[in-house]
Amino acid sequence: MNTKIPPVQPPPAGDLSLWLSECPTLVTVRGHSMEPFLQGGDRVQVVLTTPGELSSGDLVVFERAGEVVVHRFLGWSRGGMLEMGDGQSRANRHEIPDVVGKAVSLERTSGERIDLEEPASAPARRQAARRLRRRHRIHAAAGRIPFDLPRRAFLKLLRRLL
Repeated sequence: MNTKIPPVQPPPAGDLSLWLSECPTLVTVRGHSMEPFLQGGDRVQVVLTTPGELSSGDLVVFERAGEVVVHRFLGWSRGGMLEMGDGQSRANRHEIPDVVGKAVSLERTSGERIDLEEPASAPARRQAARRLRRRHRIHAAAGRIPFDLPRRAFLKLLRRLL
């Protein structure tokens, strides 16, 4: 019998250490930053991990400004963690979080379940991370162009090349 487990909601303070452990915890995705891969209402099963166990492309769960965030881990940069939502144009770099979770499976609102730890999915995760790092670099370079018109032309040209 397949029973659905209700999502565990984090405490209002957002202290991940109170509810994240080695036992899988379901977290409901809210917002649009991970679209198209994750949609609002999808649920990810998360386990506690150490930053050293993260690989490029993994979905990480951490706390930022009191909110629980599910984003893609891109790697380490200048002593900090580089992460980005699939639907965003720029990556975020911040201190290594004290508590970090890793998504191990995904349950879509349609009921479909996806094992994110399956070895066959590792190349796709790494490819997604490379694509996001490239998008971040393009937008960072375009942000240094002083006027809007050349910036739009630069982005259009780079999108055609890549």
